Amino acid sequence: MHELPFDADVICTDGQGGTSVAFTLKPVSRKITHLVVEDGGGRQRLVSLQLIEKTDHEKIWLNCTEDELKEKTLFQVTEFVERAAQQSGDWSDDEEGEWEDGIDVSQFERTDEAFGMPVVVEKVPPGEIAFHRGTDIEATDDHVGVVERFLVEDAGGQITHLVMHKGHLWGKKDIMIPLSAIENMDYDSVYLNVDKETAEDFPEQPK
Repeated sequence: MHELPFDADVICTDGQGGTSVAFTLKPVSRKITHLVVEDGGGRQRLVSLQLIEKTDHEKIWLNCTEDELKEKTLFQVTEFVERAAQQSGDWSDDEEGEWEDGIDVSQFERTDEAFGMPVVVEKVPPGEIAFHRGTDIEATDDHVGVVERFLVEDAGGQITHLVMHKGHLWGKKDIMIPLSAIENMDYDSVYLNVDKETAEDFPEQPK
């Protein structure tokens, strides 16, 4: 069984590759397909799970070189979305404002012409969702914790457990939630089919 930790050092065969910042998975089959690696320059790339050689709590070793990693598909890209000036959500004559999506418009010059607004998007493979560290876990009756890491079968990426972080540094617990307790998943939450008390009673992950 592999651990797939977030914020882990990613090691290539010839040196440091970056940091694990996300994983993509198929929500129906509950299979993880890709690791997202961020390099020192902030570029994020999709790496097939098949390239993972081994893992532990803090590191992921890949069966590829640094140069081969740099050839992988970019996960985050900047696209330009056309917006016209003075439509709903733009700034008014006497104030600077923000659009609903939180993009600061003060950097743009006022104009009657349409212009491109830069937006960073994640290139998640079709039919999949991306998980980042801190994704919320919801029991049937309350919020119960956040995703800390995944546990998967050695081959195929099938999730066996997700590890839930509960508490603070002085009283934290990493609880193993079995696949059978997961009702549903979407891009920002995991929904359990058990209540909060039951979820908190699952065994802790061995240190």
